[in-house]
Parts: sequence; C-alpha cells; structure tokens
Amino acid sequence: MNLKFTVLLVLLTGLIGQSQEITDGLLINYEFDGTTSDNINNYDASNFGATYGVDRFGNENAVVYFDGLDDYINLPNISELKPDLPLSFSFFVKYDNLSYDDSTVFNMSFEEDVNSDIYMNTQSSTGKHQISFGDGSGFYSSDSRRTYTSNNIIDNSIWHHIAVTVTSQSNMKIYVDCIELDGDYSGTRGNPQYSSFAGVIGRHDRSLTAPADYFKGAFDDFQFWNRALSVNEIITLCAKLNISDKIVNDIKIYPNPSAGLLKIKSNNKQLRSIDVYDNSGRLILSTKYLEELDLSGFTKGLYLVKLNVNTSFVTRRIVLK
Repeated sequence: MNLKFTVLLVLLTGLIGQSQEITDGLLINYEFDGTTSDNINNYDASNFGATYGVDRFGNENAVVYFDGLDDYINLPNISELKPDLPLSFSFFVKYDNLSYDDSTVFNMSFEEDVNSDIYMNTQSSTGKHQISFGDGSGFYSSDSRRTYTSNNIIDNSIWHHIAVTVTSQSNMKIYVDCIELDGDYSGTRGNPQYSSFAGVIGRHDRSLTAPADYFKGAFDDFQFWNRALSVNEIITLCAKLNISDKIVNDIKIYPNPSAGLLKIKSNNKQLRSIDVYDNSGRLILSTKYLEELDLSGFTKGLYLVKLNVNTSFVTRRIVLK
C-alpha cells in the first residue's frame, strides 16, 4: 500500500473514532465532588460509609475514600444499569495496597454468595488486575465465571486511570494510564448474569465461606457505558481527566506526522521523563525529558508518546511516516 495513503488512512481512522460523542451510551457519571450524584441521567447512588477527601489535583472534598472494612456505594437497582454486552468503564483510583481483599473495585450486580455479573478486582495470588463476569450461581469455580487477568502489577503509590471494555467472553480489555495491558483468559462461562440486586462500588463477594471483600483506597470519576469505547476515546479520557487543561495545552509535540525527529515544547518545569508505546501498547522507549526526541529508527506507523509530569502525565498520538 502507498505510504502516504497508509498515513492518511490512519489519521482518518482516528478522526472517525473521535466523531462519536464520548457521552453516547454513557449511563452514569459520578464525579464524587462531595456527593454520589449522577450528572448524566440522575441515577444517583447511595453512600454507605465512604468519606470524601483530597483529589489528585489537591482539591478538597473531591474524591471518595473507602476504609477497606465496611464502606461501599450502592448504584440504583434499575434495569437501565443492567444492560447486555458490550460495556465499558472508566475511573481513577489510588490503591492503599494490592492485596486481593482490599482491591475489589466494583460489582455491577452484587449479591452475597452469588457469582453474578461483571466485577473488577485483583488476582488473589499475584495482585494482577482482573475483569470477570459470573453466571449468577452460588459457585466460585472456573466453570461459573469468565476472567481476563492482566500480566502487569501497577504501582499502588500513585493515582492511575483505568478503563475496561467487555465486548464478549473472548474480547475483554484493561487499560492503565492509556496503555492496554496484555493478559490471559480463564474460566468457561459464556455470558454474564445479573442478580436481582443493585450494583456496588467498593465491595465484592468471592467466597461462600468468607465475608465480602471491601475496597481500601481513593476512587474518583466513575463512568459506565453500554457500549465499547474506542482506543481514541480511552486516550482522550485518561489524558483529559488526569491533569489540568492548562498543563495539557502547554505541551506541544510537532511535527505530526513526523519523519522521526519530534520537537517537544513546554514551559512546564516539572516534566520528568518520556515513554513511547507502539500501537499494540508495548513500551519501546523510555528516557528522561528531552526537547528533541529521535524516533527515526522505528517502523512507520502510529505511536503513543507519554510525558510524565511528577505523578501525572500527558499523552499524544503521533504518526511516523
């Protein structure tokens, strides 16, 4: 295929992916600015013990904190929040630790001693992130669930953006800080099954002989869609929500498309390092902050450049031609 046409096709594909409004199919949006109100469809949640604290920007009363003992937030128990696949989730999280009993994030149809619907937690033996769905039975075995387990363990000392898409039993994805994580599937369950109970943030039951697990840490900006988000939309979410607009707009990377030599212009003195990922999410370069970045030795195509600003980051998609 002609190279110019290939580059144009990649750019047009990105534009098409962004033509859909990100609010299309958005069911709930909890900003947790002192309340559990939903600013999309008024599907307000109910808070059972979680407190409010300082968010990743230093704003007071702007993030919800769970103590790991008995705090949780119930979603409305309505059919609109129990849609069929595909589904997507986006949120910011800072774990106190990655112990499995402290790191359960949500269960979209929680019921004690029932392995129901879609839930996210970490693998008990490794701390790796998992997204699963259950068959609605009273069993916790490989034939009563389907699970996708990431191959990565994230740093629990800082905030992270996490996005999840679940399209089918063989198409489940976890993105951390804009990057899709590799992983493996286990379990044989074909489709998720909701219980008659409401979804919940902050707790999940994984054992018939032990009480439910409760999340311990800070949580913010929870969003839930009844469709699969595109990669472009996920990058927009994590880039837009993780850092102030002033910092984002200050950083310029050009030219784009590029023959390989990128110039990075910014007045920000807190830029620390640069990571470059290929289109499959593989880290191919990590370096200290430079005003010029030479990628001329890499294959032509689409790349993600991630600039780390203290504990936050800014991302840009660039094309090598």
